[in-house]
Amino acid sequence: MDEGTDTGLAADRAAEGAALRALSRRVEDGDTARAERAELIRRLYRTGWTQEALARECGIKQQTVSRIVSSGSPPPV
Repeated sequence: MDEGTDTGLAADRAAEGAALRALSRRVEDGDTARAERAELIRRLYRTGWTQEALARECGIKQQTVSRIVSSGSPPPV
């Protein structure tokens, strides 16, 4: 392999690594957002919101709200 090819491969590898790190951050952000949403759902439920109203506002099923409220942890991905 010549130096130009090595440089090109290294640049490709670096770009792929950057893309992978960016996607990993998005997944972590998603996990964080899910956990924060679950905590807010539990808090609002304790203040009198119904599961149906919470589900409607979040765009999720009432059964998912029920699992969040009863489990005390965010739903699985």
